[in-house]
Amino acid sequence: MKRNYFLSVLFSLAVLGLHAQERTVTRTNTQNATVYFDNPGNANGKAERMYMSNAQGETTRILMYFDLSDLPTDADVKEVSLNLSFSTSSVVFIETRFVPMLESWTEGPANPTDISVGTQASNGDVTWEHSSYPTSWPDNDMNEAWDRSAEFNVGNLSASSTSISINSTSHPAFEAWVKDWIANPSENYGFAIITGANESAELYGRLSSQTMRPTLEITYEGDPPSSVENHVQAEDIRIFPNPAQHNLNVTGLTENVTSIEIMDISGRILRSIPQGALNTVNTEINISNLSSGTYFLKVNGETGHAVKTFIVK
Repeated sequence: MKRNYFLSVLFSLAVLGLHAQERTVTRTNTQNATVYFDNPGNANGKAERMYMSNAQGETTRILMYFDLSDLPTDADVKEVSLNLSFSTSSVVFIETRFVPMLESWTEGPANPTDISVGTQASNGDVTWEHSSYPTSWPDNDMNEAWDRSAEFNVGNLSASSTSISINSTSHPAFEAWVKDWIANPSENYGFAIITGANESAELYGRLSSQTMRPTLEITYEGDPPSSVENHVQAEDIRIFPNPAQHNLNVTGLTENVTSIEIMDISGRILRSIPQGALNTVNTEINISNLSSGTYFLKVNGETGHAVKTFIVK
């Protein structure tokens, strides 16, 4: 009897230990779009970039949504980090605010040639007047579909910056949104980005190049995602030897991995290995041309990425 009780206690502790495992997942946004106040019937959902309006009226809004429904609703979130990239050909000063959406919307097929004005909406497009054309927002106005009381100011971005970074420390309000989206996935409608700038700027969307897409990284304790097979999990990937000198072996890759990139500590991509050159059993990478130092191995998947650190001696 005592032996069975002891085994039962050990099993319970093991289950608790597995449940409390810390995990980090990185997600690319599922939907994004630009809507236009001056052109309320126009849309932009499928262009590579979203338009950030100038300060003379803040006439556009960028909508963004991350699907987190496969994460355990009881996840104990420890850290959240949102990373957005933008481009501009001028010296730009951007003031940015975030506000959560209260109504569902769909990205739609619109892919305008001129993203500053969009193109005429068709079925499924989100616009200033429509949540999913031809379905309208309440009162035909997207300003009625967000929670203005929960708005927070991200801050002013300097002229030399080309990224927006939101994390738990700098903006705890955003972490609270993410926690709520995980706990109540049916109430996750994403958020709107309100911008004003002295010159026009463009935010990279989900269809931009892999390294420029919006990403949301979440560190939590709890069970793995229910659709773990569709995402890149850092804990499943092993690199050896580390430190390495001539060759680096990578195991734990799945068929969902789209590419591997080697980057230096500044984030510069030194080498990119396409999916066709990867082996799910063991991928051997020749690193004999790399100088001694610290490097990053970025494993890109269909809906996220994982990053490993290795040293060349």
